[in-house]
Amino acid sequence: MRRTLGLVALLVLGVVLLLNPLTDILGTIAVEPTAAAPSPTTAVTNGEPPLDDEPEAPPSTTQEAPTTSSTSTTTTPLPSTSEAPAPSTVVTGRAIATRFGDFQVEIEVEDGVLVDIVTLQEPGDRRSLGINQTALPRYEEAAIESQSADIDVISGATVTWQAYTVSLQAALDAVGI
Repeated sequence: MRRTLGLVALLVLGVVLLLNPLTDILGTIAVEPTAAAPSPTTAVTNGEPPLDDEPEAPPSTTQEAPTTSSTSTTTTPLPSTSEAPAPSTVVTGRAIATRFGDFQVEIEVEDGVLVDIVTLQEPGDRRSLGINQTALPRYEEAAIESQSADIDVISGATVTWQAYTVSLQAALDAVGI
C-alpha cells in the first residue's frame, strides 16, 4: 500500500511537471538546499539550460523564481553549524605529568587551521632537554602537517611523545579541531 501511494505521488508530480512550466512550479515548491542537491542556479529557470562557460552565480542571486515567502528561504544560504573559530585563537593544552616532569603545549589556530605549537613546560633535566631539542620540532611539524595529534613516535622520545600528544589533543579539542 505504501509503495503504491509513493508511485502514485511520483506519477502525479510527473504530470504536474509536464503540464506546468518550471517557473510556475518554483513558486509553489519549497526545497531546502543540501550538499547532495544541485544548486538553484543549475536548474532550468527560463526554459533554456545554462551555458557551460558561464560562471555559476551564488544561490542568493537567483532571480527567475517568483518572490514569495516560501521561496525566499530557498535562495538564502543557511549558516554553517561548524564555523571555524575566531581568525586567530591561542589555546593552552593540559599540563601532563611525566616521571621526568610536567609537559604542556599551547597552540595557535587561524581560520580553523593549526598554525603553531609552542611548548610551555617540559622536563628540565639534561637528558630530557637533549631529547626534546631534537624531538619537539619534528613533533610540531608532523602535528601541523596532519592538523591533529595523531603523529608518529620518535624512538627514544616516547615519554615526550605521550605527554606532547595528550596536551596537544586537549588543546585541539578545546577549539573543535
